[in-house]
Amino acid sequence: MATERDQVRSVQRAFEVLAVFGPDRPTLNLRQAAEATGFDRAVVRRYLLTLEQLGYLARMPGDSFRLRPKILTLAWNYLGSDPLAAASEQPLRALRDETGESCAVTVLSGATACFVGVANAETGLSIRLTLGNELPCYCTAMGRTVLSGLPSEQVAELVRQSPRPRHTNRTPTEVDWIIERVATVAERGWDVADEELEIGVRSVAVRIPRPAHLAPAALSVSAPTARCSVADLRGRVRGLAQESAERIAADLG
Repeated sequence: MATERDQVRSVQRAFEVLAVFGPDRPTLNLRQAAEATGFDRAVVRRYLLTLEQLGYLARMPGDSFRLRPKILTLAWNYLGSDPLAAASEQPLRALRDETGESCAVTVLSGATACFVGVANAETGLSIRLTLGNELPCYCTAMGRTVLSGLPSEQVAELVRQSPRPRHTNRTPTEVDWIIERVATVAERGWDVADEELEIGVRSVAVRIPRPAHLAPAALSVSAPTARCSVADLRGRVRGLAQESAERIAADLG
């Protein structure tokens, strides 16, 4: 892992500025961007103008800024460079049709699980998943499943260093419990989360076998509690998900 001396602070700050834009903050002016990043206004101004010149930000009326479509090239370059996204498309759609629920493939990204493939169900009360969205690892089935692909020492370090806010009354926040649960997932290859991140949502995730040098990956099925029981997730749905994960792994070779 790179030390602080190996890192370029200006590059890190540029990405931190880009990261403050999103669905809740589609446009930001200089003051708002400085408050969101915690950087000095003069520093943020230089980053905003540079990112505008590079084509990643557009200036709006009132001297506010918003993301430009060019930002998508970063995402598509990643998706095009990792065969997992392409290999998961058909199995995800098939699994969605079999279960009637929204399905996704996630990879470990720091202390989060990032969606690199999604197939959303179109039925009523279906859970909507978003490509590129990230969920915390400690309180989600897909997160603990991708974490289980790491050596136990790295798991313990990530869990201890990561924030663990309580989202519902079922959110696990105790370090020892999370580490022990991830160890269990590593042995059996799957996990279930029941309203740990969001009330009314359950999910099951299974590991997708990948070479050790690649980020650990998982396939998940998310469903509303009103339609899918924990027993169904642990049994029928998990079985279908594991078959799909095996197909993806076989396609990846």
